[in-house]
Amino acid sequence: TGSELKTLESADWYSELSSLHLRVEELAGLSADIVRKADEQTATMLRHSHFLASIRHTLPQALAGEPDTAWVSSQIGKLQRHVRDRLAGLVQDLERKVDEEVGALSSSSQILESLESLVVSDEPRRPNLTRLRRRPSTS
Repeated sequence: TGSELKTLESADWYSELSSLHLRVEELAGLSADIVRKADEQTATMLRHSHFLASIRHTLPQALAGEPDTAWVSSQIGKLQRHVRDRLAGLVQDLERKVDEEVGALSSSSQILESLESLVVSDEPRRPNLTRLRRRPSTS
């Protein structure tokens, strides 16, 4: 399958590392875009929070003497459901995805560190390359 790792010939290493380099740069750019959007969304949520704090104190006075407050109650109910059900769930999903990314980056870092130790070592040595690759399954 496409997810199985293949053993590369040394002639393919340069090409594959170049391809991986470009892909990681692309992913870093996408990640930066996500962070920018998350920062914008955080700022919007903080504005909403401040607005809610403000109207919490002023709304009762503004509605004093109003005979029909059903519409306001309806709007507050909609907002309550939206924030508690939809928005909270989306933020929790995002947190789980970020945590997954931390794990994936940790695994990548370990692999890169093992490769780096081959290149930066003061003493030439023959590495145990079998620990760096998975053999294709025979099934």
